[in-house]
Amino acid sequence: HQPASPRGLSGDGTIALLVAMRQGAVVEDLFIRDIPAGTTTRVLGHGGAEPNGRIDYAAISRDGRYVLFNSTASNLV
Repeated sequence: HQPASPRGLSGDGTIALLVAMRQGAVVEDLFIRDIPAGTTTRVLGHGGAEPNGRIDYAAISRDGRYVLFNSTASNLV
């Protein structure tokens, strides 16, 4: 996959949504970057389960607490 690139910011600009893409513009992985803390957390695959389907869209909420995405994966909660 390609390196993760910014997809959105929280309203105050402190939390960034980063998206790693595969060729063909398919989302492969999602990360949250806490800019002031300097930490990055993986959104998908939490608990060891890899998504078994495609992720087509991703966005971050204004307050940075939620990541919204559309997926065909059947193993994501």
